[in-house]
Amino acid sequence: MPRFNTMTALGLTAMSSIFILAGCDTLSPRVYDFRVMKVDHVHNSALDIVTANGSIVAHQESRIDVAVEVELYGHNEERLDFAAVHADRMGDDTLRVWVE
Repeated sequence: MPRFNTMTALGLTAMSSIFILAGCDTLSPRVYDFRVMKVDHVHNSALDIVTANGSIVAHQESRIDVAVEVELYGHNEERLDFAAVHADRMGDDTLRVWVE
Protein backbone atom coordinates (compact mmCIF):
# COMPACT_ATOMS: atom_id res chain seq x y z
CA MET A 1 0.00 0.00 0.00
CA PRO A 2 2.76 2.59 0.61
CA ARG A 3 3.60 2.49 -3.10
CA PHE A 4 0.01 3.40 -4.02
CA ASN A 5 0.13 6.36 -1.63
CA THR A 6 3.36 7.60 -3.19
CA MET A 7 1.88 7.36 -6.69
CA THR A 8 -1.27 9.15 -5.55
CA ALA A 9 0.82 11.92 -3.99
CA LEU A 10 2.85 12.33 -7.19
CA GLY A 11 -0.33 12.50 -9.26
CA LEU A 12 -1.87 15.11 -6.97
CA THR A 13 1.34 17.16 -7.08
CA ALA A 14 1.33 17.09 -10.89
CA MET A 15 -2.36 18.08 -11.01
CA SER A 16 -1.82 20.95 -8.58
CA SER A 17 1.02 22.24 -10.80
CA ILE A 18 -1.33 22.29 -13.79
CA PHE A 19 -3.97 24.17 -11.82
CA ILE A 20 -1.39 26.71 -10.62
CA LEU A 21 -0.30 27.31 -14.23
CA ALA A 22 -3.91 27.66 -15.30
CA GLY A 23 -4.38 30.22 -12.54
CA CYS A 24 -1.56 32.28 -14.08
CA ASP A 25 -3.52 32.28 -17.34
CA THR A 26 -0.75 30.54 -19.28
CA LEU A 27 -3.05 27.96 -20.83
CA SER A 28 -5.61 30.42 -22.16
CA PRO A 29 -5.77 31.33 -25.85
CA ARG A 30 -3.79 34.33 -27.08
CA VAL A 31 -5.38 37.69 -27.80
CA TYR A 32 -3.99 39.60 -30.80
CA ASP A 33 -3.77 43.31 -31.60
CA PHE A 34 -2.48 44.93 -34.80
CA ARG A 35 -1.14 48.50 -34.75
CA VAL A 36 0.13 50.75 -37.55
CA MET A 37 2.24 53.91 -37.21
CA LYS A 38 3.61 56.21 -39.91
CA VAL A 39 6.88 58.12 -39.54
CA ASP A 40 8.46 60.60 -41.94
CA HIS A 41 11.18 59.12 -44.12
CA VAL A 42 14.71 60.54 -43.78
CA HIS A 43 16.96 59.66 -46.72
CA ASN A 44 19.98 57.44 -45.84
CA SER A 45 19.01 57.11 -42.17
CA ALA A 46 19.57 53.98 -40.13
CA LEU A 47 16.95 51.71 -38.59
CA ASP A 48 17.35 50.44 -35.02
CA ILE A 49 14.84 47.81 -33.89
CA VAL A 50 14.95 46.68 -30.28
CA THR A 51 13.20 43.52 -29.12
CA ALA A 52 13.56 41.61 -25.89
CA ASN A 53 11.02 38.93 -26.75
CA GLY A 54 9.72 38.20 -30.22
CA SER A 55 10.71 38.50 -33.83
CA ILE A 56 10.84 41.42 -36.24
CA VAL A 57 10.73 41.59 -40.01
CA ALA A 58 11.78 44.75 -41.90
CA HIS A 59 10.70 45.29 -45.52
CA GLN A 60 11.94 47.93 -47.94
CA GLU A 61 9.32 49.41 -50.26
CA SER A 62 9.04 52.44 -52.54
CA ARG A 63 6.99 54.91 -50.50
CA ILE A 64 7.27 58.44 -49.14
CA ASP A 65 6.95 57.54 -45.47
CA VAL A 66 7.90 54.71 -43.11
CA ALA A 67 5.10 52.42 -41.99
CA VAL A 68 5.59 50.51 -38.74
CA GLU A 69 3.17 47.60 -38.54
CA VAL A 70 3.16 45.70 -35.26
CA GLU A 71 1.28 42.54 -34.36
CA LEU A 72 1.15 42.10 -30.60
CA TYR A 73 -0.23 39.18 -28.67
CA GLY A 74 -0.82 38.39 -25.04
CA HIS A 75 -2.94 36.25 -22.79
CA ASN A 76 -5.51 38.98 -22.12
CA GLU A 77 -6.69 42.40 -23.31
CA GLU A 78 -5.26 44.16 -20.25
CA ARG A 79 -1.70 43.21 -21.15
CA LEU A 80 -2.17 44.33 -24.75
CA ASP A 81 -3.66 47.67 -23.66
CA PHE A 82 -0.60 48.23 -21.46
CA ALA A 83 1.87 47.65 -24.34
CA ALA A 84 3.12 50.83 -26.04
CA VAL A 85 4.78 50.85 -29.47
CA HIS A 86 7.40 53.57 -30.01
CA ALA A 87 8.96 54.79 -33.25
CA ASP A 88 11.17 57.82 -32.64
CA ARG A 89 14.00 59.55 -34.48
CA MET A 90 17.21 59.76 -32.50
CA GLY A 91 19.69 62.67 -32.64
CA ASP A 92 21.44 61.24 -35.73
CA ASP A 93 18.06 60.60 -37.50
CA THR A 94 18.18 56.87 -36.76
CA LEU A 95 14.65 55.50 -36.54
CA ARG A 96 14.37 53.48 -33.33
CA VAL A 97 11.40 51.12 -32.94
CA TRP A 98 10.56 49.27 -29.72
CA VAL A 99 7.66 47.98 -27.66
CA GLU A 100 7.41 48.82 -24.01
